[in-house]
Amino acid sequence: MNSKMKEPVTGLFLGADGCKDGWIVAAIDNEMLRLEKYRNINCIIEKYPEFDAFLIDMVIGLPDNDRQKRPDKFARKELNPRGSTVFSVPSRAAVKEKTYDRQKAANFRSLGKSLSKQSSAIIPKIREIDGFMSAHPEYRNRIDESHPELDFARLNGSVLLSRKKEKIGIEDRVGIIRKFLPGTMVPDLYDKAKELKCNADDLADAICLAVTARLKTQGLCETIPDQPEKDSNGLYMKLTVPLKDAKSNMKPACVRYEFLSRENVDLYIDYLRSAMKLEPEMMTAESADESGIRERVNSQFFMNTKSILALIGGQAIGRIEYHFYGCLQDGTRMAYVDWVYVLPGHRHMGVAQGLFREFEQQCSENHIDQYYLIRSEKPEADRFYHSFCDAELSETPLLRKYMSTDAL
Repeated sequence: MNSKMKEPVTGLFLGADGCKDGWIVAAIDNEMLRLEKYRNINCIIEKYPEFDAFLIDMVIGLPDNDRQKRPDKFARKELNPRGSTVFSVPSRAAVKEKTYDRQKAANFRSLGKSLSKQSSAIIPKIREIDGFMSAHPEYRNRIDESHPELDFARLNGSVLLSRKKEKIGIEDRVGIIRKFLPGTMVPDLYDKAKELKCNADDLADAICLAVTARLKTQGLCETIPDQPEKDSNGLYMKLTVPLKDAKSNMKPACVRYEFLSRENVDLYIDYLRSAMKLEPEMMTAESADESGIRERVNSQFFMNTKSILALIGGQAIGRIEYHFYGCLQDGTRMAYVDWVYVLPGHRHMGVAQGLFREFEQQCSENHIDQYYLIRSEKPEADRFYHSFCDAELSETPLLRKYMSTDAL
């Protein structure tokens, strides 16, 4: 075995854009796209309390004075000649006021300038997000602000001059989205907008934010500015946006898969050391039994115990261990997956999916009827196992999958 595979990025990536009567949320969940509408941010978090990345098109981090720097002027400059799509952000004092006249006066006292009606119109949603962050500090600086027009410009390689309210503008934006979601079905946004009672551009913006959230977990985003300030509530005043060369860098690293053997056992031991250092609570031992591992790799007793390693370059970054066994009475052939683990820095890159694909290939070649494993109950792992096709998930928590000749 020495296969090379390019796997899709797995995980849950959220993008939220404000709309009339609430928020449009795009959820990219293991390569599937869902578009939904929620009344408020609390409802979104009730549905998705855990996620890998979450970007929202709403102000996070409010200035108290004109000496504090927000990212808006940087974004406005980069989006020229479409810089007007970046609204001026009100001060924290202005957000507390209820009427437009009082908001203007408070903004002038804090920042030395008035406030446009466009900026005033989004204050209720700014207030909602700011209040949520105060009430739920565990999400502070986990949900990040972004700007869809700047994201689209970065993904496209240049500023989009078409207007998103026009049909050609939607077509341009959907074309960019599809380049970054190959193999994912993107519905007709006008039909979906009628269903959700929103605008088509709300949907396009939310999907773009979710795409950018996914790029963030791949290390293909940056913040504007690169050293953001915190506001008086401890919120970073920043935009999370794709790198300018994100598209050229989005190719996943080439992962190869090999059986554990005498030739690569040292890579396996290094992998175990890293895992024990990074997540000791996930391990069944405090240190790697190096001499024992080398002995067991060559032992006849462990011949039915197989490990497949995922390797990038000269480093092992993941492993699946399994056992084949059978029933003499009826001839049933079964497999038990004992262990699956990918190092934290290489998750959400399809490595675990690749390990299972290699394992299922071995099951097929050995005429295995079914395999099973005890599932981790962590939310991240639970989402991963729920993405399996034709598998049974019980409450125990057990995953059982019946193999067939056309399963692969």
